[in-house]
Amino acid sequence: MWLKAKGREATWSSDPHDLPDVPVRDRSGDVVEQIDLVKLLGRLPTLQRTVMAFEIDGSTSAETAEALSMPAPNVRQNLLRARRNLNRMLQEEDAGGAV
Repeated sequence: MWLKAKGREATWSSDPHDLPDVPVRDRSGDVVEQIDLVKLLGRLPTLQRTVMAFEIDGSTSAETAEALSMPAPNVRQNLLRARRNLNRMLQEEDAGGAV
């Protein structure tokens, strides 16, 4: 994702008139959810965890496939498996299991 962002150089203005009219959403409450997500991802097999991390970062299947030197259909299959495993883990957690 760093490589994608690198191509989008942004310039920042120090002029207060350039500030947005709408306040930015406070995302500090998301920290607990992010920690839970990292714990769940840690329980996935390595390849599923890797392709899911690329997905979360906003990569397409083709970009992930290129980065991992594997066919795009393999990436999509592992994403499907990762989603199924994460769904199962979340259902187990809702039923009283541990993360």
